[in-house]
Amino acid sequence: MRCYSIFLHAVAHVLKAEHIGLVFCDAVVPLLLSTLSDGWGQARLAALELLQLFSEHTSLIARLSNAESVEQEKKIAYNAQAFRIAEGSALKIALFLSQQLKSDSSAFGPIVALLNDELTAIDELSKEIGADEGHKRIYKTPLHGRLSVSGETFKLCVHHSKDKKEVIEWSNRLLETCSKVFQACAAFVGTESGDGEESVDCRGHVFDKDTPDSESHTRIVVNNTWLSLRVAAGCVEEAIKAPSAGVSALNWEAIHRVAFDLVHTLLVTKHNGVMRCARSTLHTLCASLLRDRDTKFRQIPSEILQSVLGAEGVRSDNLSRMLRRSQGLPHIILSVLEAEDPQTSSLFSMTMQSVLEAAKETPSSLSEEVQLSQQSNALNVLKFIFDNRNFADRVVSYLEEVFSIATLGFKHPSWNIRNSSLILFSSVLHRFIGEHPSLGGAGVNTSLTDILKRTPAAFTFAFTEVSAAHHDNDADTVALFPVLQMLSMLSPSAQDASRAEDTKVRQMIEAVWACKGSRNLMVRSCSAAALTCIVPRHFIVSMVQRGTAVLTGAKDALYLNHVHGVLLQLLQFHHKYIGSCQHSVKAHRSNDTPESVRKSILEAIVGVLLDGKRELAACARVCPPISSTLLALMSNVLFFLPKYNLSKAGDVVSLSVELVKSALSCPLVQSVERDTVHEGAALSLIGALQLSLKHGQNAERDATREEIGSLIAESHRPVQDGRHTLFSSFLNQLNYCVEERLLESGDVQHILRSLSVFPIEESTVDALNALSYGIRQSTSPPLGCVAWWSLTSHVAFLAEFSETTGDKRIVALLEELLLLPVKKKASMEYSSEFVVSAIRYIVKYVHLSTQNVLEMLSYYAQADQMPHIRLSVVDAVRSSLGNVKDVNTTTCRYVLLLLCLLLDDSAEVRDAACIAVQKVSPEIIGSPRDVMTSILVLVLYLRDGIRQKCIQSDDVKMLLDLAEPDDETASGDESDANDEVLFEKESDNMFAESGFLKYLYSTITLSGTAQNTFTTLTKVLTEAEKIQSDTLYNEF
Repeated sequence: MRCYSIFLHAVAHVLKAEHIGLVFCDAVVPLLLSTLSDGWGQARLAALELLQLFSEHTSLIARLSNAESVEQEKKIAYNAQAFRIAEGSALKIALFLSQQLKSDSSAFGPIVALLNDELTAIDELSKEIGADEGHKRIYKTPLHGRLSVSGETFKLCVHHSKDKKEVIEWSNRLLETCSKVFQACAAFVGTESGDGEESVDCRGHVFDKDTPDSESHTRIVVNNTWLSLRVAAGCVEEAIKAPSAGVSALNWEAIHRVAFDLVHTLLVTKHNGVMRCARSTLHTLCASLLRDRDTKFRQIPSEILQSVLGAEGVRSDNLSRMLRRSQGLPHIILSVLEAEDPQTSSLFSMTMQSVLEAAKETPSSLSEEVQLSQQSNALNVLKFIFDNRNFADRVVSYLEEVFSIATLGFKHPSWNIRNSSLILFSSVLHRFIGEHPSLGGAGVNTSLTDILKRTPAAFTFAFTEVSAAHHDNDADTVALFPVLQMLSMLSPSAQDASRAEDTKVRQMIEAVWACKGSRNLMVRSCSAAALTCIVPRHFIVSMVQRGTAVLTGAKDALYLNHVHGVLLQLLQFHHKYIGSCQHSVKAHRSNDTPESVRKSILEAIVGVLLDGKRELAACARVCPPISSTLLALMSNVLFFLPKYNLSKAGDVVSLSVELVKSALSCPLVQSVERDTVHEGAALSLIGALQLSLKHGQNAERDATREEIGSLIAESHRPVQDGRHTLFSSFLNQLNYCVEERLLESGDVQHILRSLSVFPIEESTVDALNALSYGIRQSTSPPLGCVAWWSLTSHVAFLAEFSETTGDKRIVALLEELLLLPVKKKASMEYSSEFVVSAIRYIVKYVHLSTQNVLEMLSYYAQADQMPHIRLSVVDAVRSSLGNVKDVNTTTCRYVLLLLCLLLDDSAEVRDAACIAVQKVSPEIIGSPRDVMTSILVLVLYLRDGIRQKCIQSDDVKMLLDLAEPDDETASGDESDANDEVLFEKESDNMFAESGFLKYLYSTITLSGTAQNTFTTLTKVLTEAEKIQSDTLYNEF
């Protein structure tokens, strides 16, 4: 819509007067007026801008701008519970009134009278709401509608008034009215359960559970109150900006009162939208006050800060404020501090001094609960300050002190303090390290040496905690994990560090290295990640080689822990400097590392594995975590070894097969590492086969192939047994390797031909037969989760790599299974991955003109299916269409299905469908693929199909089904009409509204008259048919 506005502005300067009417047609105005009540604020503003532009060139808006229209919209605004409806009516009123002013300047007086009437009415309503039983009044008569009308009328009056005194008078009056609204509504959003005996809803508001409908009544009251506060905050912002002489031209008492009303609103409300609007308004107000020349006005922000830093905020004895990170308290403080000039940050210094004092645990005469509440408030405020980028430079001098405060809270007995301290610690890290590399941040630019220079206390604390974990295996690790997280965000130190700094860095490295033997598996894993981030590059090879001494060393009680820790460290070094081929590991390889360094690291890792192969095989037989980590490391080494041309390829292949045998002999039945062991074993065997086939000698290659083939064949079990097998994992990993481009399809075919025993078709047929029989016999469930996974692996593999003819038995069984839900013969839901694989297989080997396949694809293209299933249907339709030249029945049905997919909720599905439209209109290849152009291409094709009787009107009705709600939704619409804002019912398909779908139906079937709303589209279609449909894109 924004692009449309820019386009129209440009066209208005180019077109001749007689042609402007063709562009600025009256038919678009009703659609834009309805968009003013859209739920998206940006859409409302864009529609208003377009309507203001249209008012200069069309007459319809002027004809609508009469007293009756204004009164009708006022009634809608007064009674609307939904914010968008009230806001839309207020915008229409402002538009109509502005049109009246253009034609008659004497209309300004009635507009001012309307503003005064609205403000008077709001004052009276606020008085009634503030009295006893006020909740009944706001339940029946929401305030936000009148406030929206007042705000829009106020802006209109200010825009057209030439009297500065009038503007100031209106602004003061609006501020006073908004202040009354804030005070009247505060009682309905600030109620909390004090003694724990009252019933509260999900937002903490008290209701009487013995009174029927009390909870739903309270929700509507609170909703209307929140909306009133939100709109009132927006009106205050407009009133502040209105006077050209600045904020000091307004009444000081009104400004002072409304400022503290905003503060109170932020303290008591729990609604994010209200807090956002109130914070924005308070920030605007404080910015104006701090830059005003009047000292009396400039003191208000300081007064606000002193209040919220004292008994009204941080030092409050209200225990409920610890909930939701102190609620709006941090937002009040940030609103004031953000408004202050960074060059004269006296308020910031005062705030930090007060908050730091409250955050420290000091003896006090207050009760323990109150003291903990105040300390939690202070920690939460500090968290918000350190998260705010506007204060990045100003918080540098406080980094070390806040770091110490945060770390002291790690072991606090109170959960609230521990939680707030950990959150603050994370925010502090971002200030002196940066974002974590796993989140795409720039934390890699800070080294351990930098930490030592900037915050010595942080380095000392980290070293103390890591050393304590090493010396006492049973020590509390609450503070250890944040420290290890901090270390894992660093980059290796440079080689030019001083001797003292280098000594301290080495001490930290030794402390982290020693954590490899911890009894806690997570400590071993986190310390391995931290170690790779702090070891300097020139020291990596020697650090890796130290693993050999651990593997071949004394076998004490913690020997297995040490072995596992070393393997985790080797795996992390491989991930960071060489790369990874695993599913769950994101690629964060250090790209600036020289190839020679990477090669030496990989060679050192291979040397450790070969030197300790006997010990590793023994450990893999008895310890599942070691098996899992070892096979993950082996698979990585096998896939990256060919790139560096190491001479030990044959030894590594033999070692990998031996370790896979050892790992598979480990008792994995009850182990959580079972899946990862099979995944690593399959990847290792694939890598070993690939390496052997390309670089091995004939005898070695034959021996490796036979050994791996026998391993896979021995592991084969019927899929329906529901057991994890190496056979299914092998198939799954082959698919994965092709998807991730670790292997080419030709490499996979070469691997398959080298294996003598591969009974995949028979196994798949047996499993599908068992599934079909179980469903027919109503067995529940016919397959377990593991069996579903195995079956999906089989079908996905066959769809990708089987022969061109396919297996007719598999095709028939898959068709039968996928059609059961279509024909309402199965109540169970299939695995979505299985459905995708089955559709791919069927599409590859079956002629898609059959009625069964069309029914199946139509069913799985519905909006209630998973998005990736609908994507697979798009791929199926695209492959079935080919390059369409003639109009025929089969193609028309697939084009109609493609049109439905173009109207899908998922943008990914729509984009894929746009690409598929190129099959229908190849001439748009390489052109921008927008949805509307694609829809027009398909509509033209289907209109030809209707004319040639290749498709019937009844077939096109599937378009209308996209907007029909299900029975439950339809039956609930009427009963929930009064709760529209809380429980508004919407159709499944939100991308295409019902009006547009009805238009497409009537246009395709050539029935009925075109709606005025879509006159432009009708003209485009008519012109395109006159010229020729194959030039549609260029004409459009």
